[in-house]
Formats: sequence, structure tokens, C-alpha cells
Amino acid sequence: MGFLPSLNATWHLSYQFTEPSSFGSVDRSRWFVGLTLDLPLYDHTRYAQLDEGRANLRQAQAQLADAERQALLEMRQAHRDYLQARKQLQVAESKVELNREALDLTELAYINGTGSSLEVTDARRNWRTAEIGMASQRLASQLKLLEWLRRSGKDFSDLAKP
Repeated sequence: MGFLPSLNATWHLSYQFTEPSSFGSVDRSRWFVGLTLDLPLYDHTRYAQLDEGRANLRQAQAQLADAERQALLEMRQAHRDYLQARKQLQVAESKVELNREALDLTELAYINGTGSSLEVTDARRNWRTAEIGMASQRLASQLKLLEWLRRSGKDFSDLAKP
């Protein structure tokens, strides 16, 4: 828009409170109306401003593209973290199953008289520890899911609906 001609209008009104001089009019009020037409032929500063504006636009576009790439990278990383947490949860669940079977076998051996109560106590402790690990891994998996949903821009209010 800096290269377009412009038309400006001004006006001015003045009033003289003292006695006017005897050389001119006895009218105490003066007014002026003026029109100015500006035709830009060449202004080297405007070209520099255009170049600066174009450079700022390219910089903003590059920053936007970088932010989009970074968001996609973070979303993919969050998805990978969630999948890894799910795998770790499956491992924890199988560990609970194995410890439960070991507890059953240890209790059966104790009932049959071939095992000791200390072995049963250790088996129960290992089974409870595996259950606690599974619960904490389930929580970690759900937190990773929430992080993935947040990174992908999902609405959390949809999660509360049945």
C-alpha cells in the first residue's frame, strides 16, 4: 500500500483576540483548507521494508513448519511410549500369572509335606510383589495413554463419557 498515491486534506481555523493591524482586513478570523496529493515515484526505504517483511514472513513460515514437525515428533514418541508401556504391562501380567502358579505349586507341596512354610511365605511375597508391579505398570500405561491423547490434541471430556 506504500506505493499507492495518497490524498490528504487539512484545515485550520484561527481567531485573533487582539486588534487587527491596519494594513489588512479587519476580520479577526482566518481559515485555511488544503489538499495534498502524494505520488510516490521512488523511495528506496520502501523496498528495504518490503524485503524485511518478506524475510519475516519466510522466518515465520519456517518456524511454523518446525513447530509442526516437532509436534508430530512428540506425538509419535508419545504413541511409542504408550505401546511400550502396554508391552511392559503384558509382561507384568504374565509375571503375576507365573508367580501365582508358583504359589499354587508351593502351597500344594506344603500340603503334601514336601515343602516348608518359609517357601510358601516367599511365594506369597513374590506373588504380591508381582501384583503391585502390575498395578503400577497399569497406571504407567494409562498415564502414557493420556500423554499420547494430549499430544495428539484429543478432547479429554470424551474419556469421561460411557
